[in-house]
Amino acid sequence: MSKRTDTEQLWKLCFGDSDEFIKFYFDKKYQDENTFAKYNNQQLISVLQAIPYTISIDGQNYSAAYISGACTHPEYRNQRCMSTLLQETLLELQNRNIDLAFLIPQEQWLYDFYSKFGFKPLLTNHIEQIEKPTNSTYSVRNNTRNDISNSQLYKIYQEQLIKTNCVNHSQQDFYDCMDEVFISNGTIFSIEENSQTIAFATANENRVEIFAEKKYHASFIYEYCQLYNKKSAKVLTQDNHGNSVHGMIYNLNKQIQIKTPIFANLLME
Repeated sequence: MSKRTDTEQLWKLCFGDSDEFIKFYFDKKYQDENTFAKYNNQQLISVLQAIPYTISIDGQNYSAAYISGACTHPEYRNQRCMSTLLQETLLELQNRNIDLAFLIPQEQWLYDFYSKFGFKPLLTNHIEQIEKPTNSTYSVRNNTRNDISNSQLYKIYQEQLIKTNCVNHSQQDFYDCMDEVFISNGTIFSIEENSQTIAFATANENRVEIFAEKKYHASFIYEYCQLYNKKSAKVLTQDNHGNSVHGMIYNLNKQIQIKTPIFANLLME
């Protein structure tokens, strides 16, 4: 079997994601050259992906790799398979002149695990718990998947990235993220003016992420609470204050000084 097929099978065994999501991930994100694997004879026992990204720091762009899908076959856990693989991966990324590696631990204990390799809790999000407004001032549209492909959302996304230090999504990756919202049973709200989209928000049952000027926020929160029958919303915005830790960063290029946290967005998991 191919490395891709082996990785798909181990992913499904370890994470239990739906066939639709796995197909989406491997069609859109997976590449052999960015997949680091450890085999025992012909059996894949440990694997991870290092997906290319760009991170902006103090007005400069740096190459980065997002460590995703790190997993070990249940029969080979607690044998340092992932520890060895992660060390080998970081060394290879350094050889490829990648500046930064980042990841988002899915469980709290993993922060301690990754810190042993030099990862630091410098990836953040700004989250507020906001009560449901009394009404919606602006007309908010609940989009379908077909609405997104020819939309102005990417332009708005770029305009809203007011953070000095942040993870950047390319246009293709941005629209892949929009697809992922729908695959994960989420929705995308938008506000239009003169047939042009001027603001949008992505949402799932747990939270809403807003890309819009402040005056539009209340309308998005109201519609979110209406849709999901909630009295308040966990809101992610681009505001540069009160950040909470969302993930970890490993500095492969010691010439880069990370003086303030890096901002993650688009519901990065």
